Amino acid sequence: MSSSTMIPAADSSADMREVLRLVETTSDGALRVLVRGPSASGKSILLNEIRERVQLQGTSTTTQLRDVPPGVTVVVDDAHALSDSELDALYDLVDRAQNPVIVATEPRPHRGKLRPLTAALGRSGRVFDLRHLGQSDVAALARQSGVSLTAESFANLVTLTGGLHGAVVAALGGVRSSDAAHHESAAKEALLSWVRSTLKTQDSQLLSTLALTATGSGLDPIEVSEIVGVDEAAAVELIDRVRACGLVADPDVLTPIATEPLRSVLGDRRFVDIQQRLLDVRLEAGALRSVTAMRLAKAGVRDPRLAEFLTSAADHAEPRSASKLYAAAIAAGADPADLALRRCEAAALSGDTTTAHTIAEGVLANPDATPAELATAVRVRGGILAERGTLGRAADLYAWLGRDRIGADAGLAAATLFAVGRPDEARAVRTAQHSGPPTDLSIGIAALGSALELSVDGPAHAAISVLVRSNPAGGPAATVMPVDPAAVAVQLCLHSGDLDRAQAVLGRIDVTSGPNRHLYQLLSAWTSMLTGDDDGARGTVDALDATQLGNRDLLLAHAIRVGLARRSGDHGALVNAWTSAHRVLDEADVDLFTLLPLGELWLAAIRVDDVRRVAHLVTEASDLLTRLGDPPAWANTFHWYGVQAALLADNPADLVPHAQALRLAAEGPVDDPYATALAAAGRAWLRVLRGEADPAEVERSAKTLGSIGLPWDGARLASEGALRAADTQGATALLQVARSLRQNSRRPDRSAPAPATPANGPLSDREGEVADLLVLGLTYREVGSRLYISAKTVEHHVARIRRRIGAGSRSELLSMLRAMGHGEVDRTQP
Repeated sequence: MSSSTMIPAADSSADMREVLRLVETTSDGALRVLVRGPSASGKSILLNEIRERVQLQGTSTTTQLRDVPPGVTVVVDDAHALSDSELDALYDLVDRAQNPVIVATEPRPHRGKLRPLTAALGRSGRVFDLRHLGQSDVAALARQSGVSLTAESFANLVTLTGGLHGAVVAALGGVRSSDAAHHESAAKEALLSWVRSTLKTQDSQLLSTLALTATGSGLDPIEVSEIVGVDEAAAVELIDRVRACGLVADPDVLTPIATEPLRSVLGDRRFVDIQQRLLDVRLEAGALRSVTAMRLAKAGVRDPRLAEFLTSAADHAEPRSASKLYAAAIAAGADPADLALRRCEAAALSGDTTTAHTIAEGVLANPDATPAELATAVRVRGGILAERGTLGRAADLYAWLGRDRIGADAGLAAATLFAVGRPDEARAVRTAQHSGPPTDLSIGIAALGSALELSVDGPAHAAISVLVRSNPAGGPAATVMPVDPAAVAVQLCLHSGDLDRAQAVLGRIDVTSGPNRHLYQLLSAWTSMLTGDDDGARGTVDALDATQLGNRDLLLAHAIRVGLARRSGDHGALVNAWTSAHRVLDEADVDLFTLLPLGELWLAAIRVDDVRRVAHLVTEASDLLTRLGDPPAWANTFHWYGVQAALLADNPADLVPHAQALRLAAEGPVDDPYATALAAAGRAWLRVLRGEADPAEVERSAKTLGSIGLPWDGARLASEGALRAADTQGATALLQVARSLRQNSRRPDRSAPAPATPANGPLSDREGEVADLLVLGLTYREVGSRLYISAKTVEHHVARIRRRIGAGSRSELLSMLRAMGHGEVDRTQP
C-alpha cells in the first residue's frame, strides 16, 4: 500500500469516497491513511464519517496515542496542532503496525516533527491531498443540502468561494434560506459572514501576515519577519499557517471575497499600515514590481514614492497597461491634473474612449490649461470624434483652438479642416509657427497638412509621396489623431485607382494593433474588393466585431457588404446589406474620407429604390467638393459614382455634369491617367446611351477600367455596348470582354491562369449558352438576339433550366448558375 494520491480540485468528493472505500476494505493493522488539506477543506467531516464506518464494522476507535490496545483504530484530527511528544507517540503507532491509523492534518512543510510522520504514512499507506472543490463537487453538495441551482449558478458559486469546502457549505446555507430571486446575494452574504467568523478566531500575527497576501506579492520569510515583527523561524511558521488557512490560493493570493472582511477584522488602519510597510521593504530592496504597486495603491496606500514609481512605469508601458498604471498613480496620491493628458492618450490608444473623452473634456474646460495641453486634448478628442464619424466636430475644435495656440498640431488641424471642406481656414492654420523640436510626430503631422493641401491643389501621387516619405516605418501613429496619415495615403491610392500602391502602403502597417486597426483592416478589405478578391474582403469584414466599431468604420463595413452584393448580382444580399446600413446612414457626416463608402451606398440606394435616404448626403458631398474646388484627387471617383448612378437610374441627363467634370480633370494642367481613363469611359457611356457606340472605343475603355481597379464597371460598359452594337461580330467581341472582366474581377490572384471553361452539368449546350447570357444580365429579348432565337424560346429554355437545377426564384436561379460557373468565361467564339 505504498502510494500517494493527489486529489484534483475537480473531483475531491470522488476521492473522499475512495478514502472511505479503503477504510472499509482494509481491516487489519496495516491500514495507514493520511488526509491532508487546508482549514475548512472537509478533513474533519471525512474523519467523522470514517469513525462511523469503522464502528459499524464492530471496531472501536480512539484518539489516544499511548497504550492503545491492538486492533483499535486510531483516528487523529489536526495533527499539525499536536505537541512534539504527541507526534513522537503517533509516529510509534504508525511504526509498530498493530493498529489501523488514520490522520488528518493541515500542510505544514516546515514543522520538523510532522515531516517524518508524513513520510512514514506515505511509505506504508496512502496520502490523500484534499484540494478545493470543483463544479461537480459543489453540485453534489447542493443536492445533499436540497438546493437546486443552474449550471451557471454552480460555476459562479465555485468562483465566489474558491471551491473551499467550508465556504461552499456556508454559501449553500445562505441559498437554502432565501428565495430564488435572491440566491446570489444570499450566498454572498452568508459567505462573508462565514469568512468574518473564521478570521475572528485567528491571532493578530496571522491576520497581519494574511494581509500581505491581499496584494498577491508573495510571502517571503525575511519580509514577514520585518513587517510583522517576529523572528524568521516564527515567520516561516506564520507563512505555513497562512497558506493552510483556506483563504489563500496559489501563489499566495488572498481569496477576493476575504479582502473586505480581513480589513474589517484587522482594522482598516492596521491593514493599510501593513501594506505601507511592504512598500517600504520592497522599495528599499529595489524589488517593487508594477503589479504589486498597483495593488498597493488599490489597497489604500498613499505615498509619493509609490505614485512616482507607478507614473514612471506607466510612461514606459503599452497603452492598455499605461492607462491602468496612471489611474493607480492618481490613487496613490499623484496630481490628476499633472497626469491628465498622458492618461487621456493612453486610454484612447487602448480603446477606452469613454475615459479619454471625459479627461479631454475636463482639460478643455480648464481655464488654466496651457496651449500645449489644449492642443493635445483637442487632438485626442478630435480622434475620438473622427472614429465616431463626426469629423466636422473635430474641425470645430481646431477652429476654436486657433492658430495662436495650435503649436505642433498645425498640420493636423489643416488636414482636418481640408477634409471637411474648409480650405481657407485650413491654409491659414497650416502656416502657424512652431518652435518645438522636429520630432517624428511633429514632422509627420506637418507632412499630413501639406499632403492634404497637395491633394486638394494637385495630383494624388504627389500627396501620397509626401505621406510615405514622412513616415518611412509605415506604422500607425503613436497617438490618437482625427486624421491618420497611413489611412489618408491608402484612400488617395484608392481614389486614383493605384491598387498596387494601396496594397504596398497597407503591407507596411501592422493592421492588427493601434487605435485605427479596424480602419486599416476595412481599407484592406476595400482594396481586396476592387482587386476581385471578394472572399478576402468578405472574410475581413465578417471577422470584425461590429459592436467594437465606431460610425466611421461601420460606414465602411456596410459599404463593402453593399459593394460585394452589388458586384455579385445578389439582389437579396444587397437588400439585406442596405437595410443593415440604415442607422449608420442616418447618423453619417460627409467628409473627404466618406466619399468612397457614400458612392457605393448611393448606387445601392438606386438598386433598391431608396435614394431618398442618401440624397442629402450626396448633395453634401457635392457641396464639399465644390468648396474645395472640385479637386481631381478626391472628386474623380465621386464623379464616376455619379456616372454609374445616372446609368442605374436610367437618367442620362444626370450623367452629363459628372462626365464633364471628369473631362475637365483629364484636360487639366496635370497629367492624370486615372481622370483620363474615367473621362474616356464617361464619353463611351454617353455614346452608348445615344446609340452612337463605337465597339472599339467601348472595348478600349472597358479594358482600361479593368486595369485601374474597376473591372466590374468595365464589364457593365462592355455588356451595354454589346446590347447596342449594330453588328453581331462587334457585339460578340464586347460580350467576350465583359465576361473576361467579370471573371478577372472575381480572381484574387490576377497572375493566376484562368480556370477552365465550366461544364454545363445538367444543362444542354444551348441551355448553357442561355445561362451564360442570363448571368451577364441580358433580358430574354437580348439573349434571343445574341443566339438568333425568339424571346419565347429563351423563356422555355429558362423554365427548363430552373426545373433541372431546382431553383425556386429568379434570384436563386442566377445565384445557382453563377455558382456553377456560368457567365464567367466566353463559350461562344466570335
